[in-house]
Amino acid sequence: MSSSAHPSDGELRELLDGEGPQARRAGLQAHVTECEECGHRYAALQESRAVAGSLLDLLAPQPVELRVDPVIQRARRFAYLRQAVDAIRRMLSRKP
Repeated sequence: MSSSAHPSDGELRELLDGEGPQARRAGLQAHVTECEECGHRYAALQESRAVAGSLLDLLAPQPVELRVDPVIQRARRFAYLRQAVDAIRRMLSRKP
């Protein structure tokens, strides 16, 4: 816990995330349980985390439809175009 009488928001977030040594977390949990002010702060952090999680769920990626056919068609068109350009170059490079 910080040097003041109450833990910092960072320390409360560590407790919420289950980070840090077990003994330290136990001390923070005891303080949060006994101190009304810190209990309210901890509850607010829990609520913020829940809301943020809900918002992230809304941003879940949509399934991607992978269509290979258009890519293959473009590649074929490019190949035909390249063959045509090569043929024209050969024709132009021939001496009459």
